[in-house]
Amino acid sequence: MTGRMVEHLLRLTGRERLLLGVMALVLLLGAGVGLLWPLAERRAASVTALEEARALNAWVAARAEDARLLRSAAGPGPAEPIGLAAVQRSLDSAGLSGNVATLSARQGGGIEMRFEAASFDVLIGWLTQVEPVWGYRFAGFRLDRGAEPGLVDARIEVVP
Repeated sequence: MTGRMVEHLLRLTGRERLLLGVMALVLLLGAGVGLLWPLAERRAASVTALEEARALNAWVAARAEDARLLRSAAGPGPAEPIGLAAVQRSLDSAGLSGNVATLSARQGGGIEMRFEAASFDVLIGWLTQVEPVWGYRFAGFRLDRGAEPGLVDARIEVVP
């Protein structure tokens, strides 16, 4: 078989052999590029994805450390919820008692609060102060824009 191929190649002119060699070289290079190029692109994409994943992992680790520091700075909260009367006293001291539309105990020890035309800054300031120490966690929180700038209507549900 190879003898016949060699005989056939020897019958060709020099120019035909050169063209046949160039054609074989182009086919080999085309096959190499066709196979290697997609592999190189996949590798580059996977390297980029790995770098993004590592950056995300570092960011999450930093946020976890921030959360741990914030929890330790807030100190331990009370084991028991402070109760409806204590919530009312803290609202009075924050100047929000006039904006309370509803303050009621819910089944299971939770509290529901509705505020009307409350100052956003005062409300969020009060929540920021009492949330770490009052023994409740948020079950529902909704803010709606009030009639005037800076005022909000709020509905807050907390559970022990």
